[in-house]
Amino acid sequence: MVIDRFGCPDSDDDGMSDLNDDCELQPGDSTIEFIGCPDTDGDGIPDSIDPEPRDGSGSADDWDADGIINSEDAFPNDSTQWIDGDEDGLGDNPNGTNPDPLPGDKDNDGWPDSNDSFINNPSEWLDTDGDGIGDNTDTDDDGDGYSDILEEQVGTDPKDANSHTVESWELIIPGTRIGLSWWDLLGIMAGLPLASWLGYGLVTRNKRVAEFEEELGKATTKIGIEEVAIRAEHALMLRLIGPHQAIRLERLRAELDDALGVEGFPITSEQTEIVLDDMEQIHEEAYVPEIPDTSIDYQITESDGYEWKNEDGQFHYRVKGGDGVWLPWGE
Repeated sequence: MVIDRFGCPDSDDDGMSDLNDDCELQPGDSTIEFIGCPDTDGDGIPDSIDPEPRDGSGSADDWDADGIINSEDAFPNDSTQWIDGDEDGLGDNPNGTNPDPLPGDKDNDGWPDSNDSFINNPSEWLDTDGDGIGDNTDTDDDGDGYSDILEEQVGTDPKDANSHTVESWELIIPGTRIGLSWWDLLGIMAGLPLASWLGYGLVTRNKRVAEFEEELGKATTKIGIEEVAIRAEHALMLRLIGPHQAIRLERLRAELDDALGVEGFPITSEQTEIVLDDMEQIHEEAYVPEIPDTSIDYQITESDGYEWKNEDGQFHYRVKGGDGVWLPWGE
């Protein structure tokens, strides 16, 4: 082991005791930053940090000899770069080593720092709702409570808090997954009374027609007949009687009106009965109803105001409540 003149160990025999030698196993005479380390060009800067270890240039304040002192040089070891305005580790000198492709854009995401909400994150740059979460990560960019995916599906703007779907209300039926909107409820409220009214009219039609026939039979003047006819027309308009029933009443009214003759001449009950019998006969002879179903074997059934029976494959019909005469069907 080499001992220096002070009696201290000097392993690399460079005149610098190991205690003060930053490179105790490598002889050198550097005096800047590291002491006693190799300094090829003798500028005092050890080769390990000398940008140009063989140019003989550089000083304690300006290692790379670019004219910018180390304290103001963003790249003290690179004589080609000295400024890094956006602090991204890339020099602003486009002709130097590792030039910055986007000066003023620290994260090099293509958005200038002045417009970038996340200057240190190259994957984020906008924060539309200001919640601290970038739009690329945020599932609701405008913070309106509607997800970006939903807004894109319905065609609203996910970047505009005033553009979103209309809030709807639904009534969930207990115990089910069925929801009823206002339109559904409106349809039910409007349709239920209408359906009830039509059902009521359908069930009570025959009784109502019989009452009109009775009133016509009791009328003794044309005015009386007309009053009954007007009420029958109103009942037809309200669907309280059917079209075929209205035709029957109109025929009765016309026959009675003709039989009445001169205004005010009374009609007897016998005349009314004759008219009704004639109408029944005319109706039975002129109109052949449609059989309900020939595939079913039955004796007597009812359909649309008629009674039907099947005798050995031959169907017969008659008006329900009529004179009782069975007429062959299909002849």
